Amino acid sequence: MLFSILTIFPDLLVSPFREGILRRAQTEGIITVDIINIRNFATDKHAMTDDRPFGGGEGMVMKPEPLADSVKAVCKKDVKKRRTILLSPQGPLFSQSVAEELS
Repeated sequence: MLFSILTIFPDLLVSPFREGILRRAQTEGIITVDIINIRNFATDKHAMTDDRPFGGGEGMVMKPEPLADSVKAVCKKDVKKRRTILLSPQGPLFSQSVAEELS
């Protein structure tokens, strides 16, 4: 089973997959983890993946282009069964029961 994880902080996600049950699952060939840096799909020299909101307001928003391009790159991989999960603050709570339902 292939897990492709898209992030702008890939170094933060490497460590959990090198320890415990996740490391054992990879060693035994049960899972493969592919951590993809969304910044690699940015087009400017600073690899920016966020921008100010066009309507004004506080904070920053993700640029759609690097995110969409990284998702397209993952979807090109030959995988028999694929699920795409996009976590968002506006979505429902990702609970243990949701994790079990998706497993």
